[in-house]
Amino acid sequence: YRLGGRNISEVLAMSVTEATTFFGVGEARTPAAHAILRNLDDVGLGYISLGQPLTTLSGGERQRLKLAMHMSEKVAPTSSMNRPQASTSPTSNTCLAYSTESSIPASR
Repeated sequence: YRLGGRNISEVLAMSVTEATTFFGVGEARTPAAHAILRNLDDVGLGYISLGQPLTTLSGGERQRLKLAMHMSEKVAPTSSMNRPQASTSPTSNTCLAYSTESSIPASR
């Protein structure tokens, strides 16, 4: 079985960034998958491969994964997050701030 000219092994080897494009246009267009992948990319997880086992993710990567999943929910979630560690990189903090701001509806 092939999707968009790729087999499952090739799809699982894609990075989140590559898969966002793959599932966003063309024969493989899948809006639901594209939306989730876009959220993963928005929180800075674009470098992760689709087939990467969860057990290989760091604590910070798992928190960003959880944030991306909450961003995909139709109802605004209420959740608590661990406070950032001193070792949290400026890039992670920027991704978190951007993701949080983009998930809050604008006031009218």
